[in-house]
Amino acid sequence: MKADPRMTMRIRAVFKVVLIAMATNQVLTIVFTEIGRLIDPDLSLDIVEMFSFISAMLVGFWFQADAKSAYLRARNNGFIVARKAPESGVIVRETCPQRWLVQLYLELNPSLASQ
Repeated sequence: MKADPRMTMRIRAVFKVVLIAMATNQVLTIVFTEIGRLIDPDLSLDIVEMFSFISAMLVGFWFQADAKSAYLRARNNGFIVARKAPESGVIVRETCPQRWLVQLYLELNPSLASQ
């Protein structure tokens, strides 16, 4: 059974978002904990865990929203070009600002990349 290329593309993109959210969350949680312990040396672990969970979710949502915004700007400014046969799809021009975010959004939404 052959894997669907669209699904593979989407899974890879979600993995990238999760990795970035996790890395950013680790840094934010460390900073929060250190500052929190300066204010209250008995800072509850429950508070730190709640902050960590919420910040991970917010960073993930923010990152996806930023990718969508970059895609919409690129589309409106002509940085996304439709590819002709034999391989239909889209190309993001090299000169596109935030090109990697646009490509990430296309990977998150493979139906857009195959139009």
